[in-house]
Amino acid sequence: MERGAVTAKQLVDNLLAVGFRPDQAAELIRALSEALPTSTSAVGLDEEIWGPLPSKAELESARETADETREARLRQVLDGALTRADAAQWLGITPQAVSRRRENHSLTAVKRGREWYFPRWQFRDDDAIGDLQKLLKKYPGTPLSLSVWATTPNPDLGGDTPADHMRERGIDAVLKVLEDARAALW
Repeated sequence: MERGAVTAKQLVDNLLAVGFRPDQAAELIRALSEALPTSTSAVGLDEEIWGPLPSKAELESARETADETREARLRQVLDGALTRADAAQWLGITPQAVSRRRENHSLTAVKRGREWYFPRWQFRDDDAIGDLQKLLKKYPGTPLSLSVWATTPNPDLGGDTPADHMRERGIDAVLKVLEDARAALW
């Protein structure tokens, strides 16, 4: 996570990176905007150190950025995602078995309306990525934030995305990257 002053977009990105659901990030920004005093002196903060408090317009901009970011990330994850029926056909199992895999954390899905969508990154040519359950149990965020993380190139994996790395080389290095990131944050 970045240190020092951050823009509204960076705040949203940082919240999503540490496992906040997009709706939680937006709600936190809303709560901060309502709870913050109108000046740093009102809370005894040295404005030379902390800078001025954000204006209502800046906070509204942060809300809009959070909403736009959430929607963009959701569209990105849903692009090419499989419905439950599609996942069943892909895996050669029943739709009920796909639902059991989701419930047992061996597949992840994003709910949109009444339908579950299974992001494409978790599938190989003929099956799901092996040992995916280990990652799904350790990842602290939502299926949406996991899907964004899994499809973003990671320098600790030689520039591979976690999904590509898991498909080609197994899950161990990806779990190590996740554990190292969590340790660095806390």
